[in-house]
Amino acid sequence: MSCDEEKMSGIEKRKAELRSAPKTWSWSKAVRLLTAIGFEQGSGSGSVRTFFRATDGAKIALHEPHPSDEMKKYQIKDLRVFLEEKGDL
Repeated sequence: MSCDEEKMSGIEKRKAELRSAPKTWSWSKAVRLLTAIGFEQGSGSGSVRTFFRATDGAKIALHEPHPSDEMKKYQIKDLRVFLEEKGDL
């Protein structure tokens, strides 16, 4: 498997996990997935993190969980619905 194929299979694995509506999911997985599909993390106030994709103008704001890395159920759902609507899932 080439490096590109390995990277792609990791992206597809994360997409499949998110599509399955998991009860728990980590912030670090969300950031890796968003970055891999073209989003850049912007600034936000407090724990709000914005992600923007220049190619289509897509934008989402998410609260970065703290102190743990685990996202809340509503955050996971919001991310899943957003990516489904954008055709990324």
